[in-house]
Amino acid sequence: GSLQPQLVFFHDGFIRKSDTKYSEHSTNKNTHVTNAVSQSSKDHFFNFTYLNHALHSEMDFPLEYIARAREYLKKVTLFMFHTARVQPQPLGRIKGRWHIFGVDWMIDQYGHIHLLEGNGYPLVSHYPGIGLTPRVWQEMTDLILDIHTNPSSLNSRFTVKSNYKYGGWTLIFNELEEAYNLKNGQGYNPCNVFPQEV
Repeated sequence: GSLQPQLVFFHDGFIRKSDTKYSEHSTNKNTHVTNAVSQSSKDHFFNFTYLNHALHSEMDFPLEYIARAREYLKKVTLFMFHTARVQPQPLGRIKGRWHIFGVDWMIDQYGHIHLLEGNGYPLVSHYPGIGLTPRVWQEMTDLILDIHTNPSSLNSRFTVKSNYKYGGWTLIFNELEEAYNLKNGQGYNPCNVFPQEV
């Protein structure tokens, strides 16, 4: 949302399905790389609601699996952001600028979530039939414009603690809120975010 001050938002995104049934022994790249250009576009993109239904009906995952997984994805995304903040070359801090990242995940047969990679400047495109685009991009653009040109139009409860949302975008980090938390001994600590059993 913003690099100065730093404001980070999270959105569900979409699911991509492989043309090929998964096998760990397969040599077909389509089995493992779902964004390969050789994948069929038919029934390729799905939203999180469909994924939740498919995991429940086909893998017997609990119905609340995606709701729990979403919270975990937010935590890992926030951890990645904090990691980027302390790198030798951290994200630039220029007023009026913002950056978008796409994060790729994989879910195994046991429901464990694996981080694959993060991509700077992901493709902004239309993904038909899943109720995501172009709405997700329109909301993102409106949010960024409001933050940088009309911040008074935003809800006064613009905090992570208040679970602030703008359409499908959820605020997961607010640098001003974090400064307040640090003064009160409640700053970000990954040891408190991730319990030992994760």
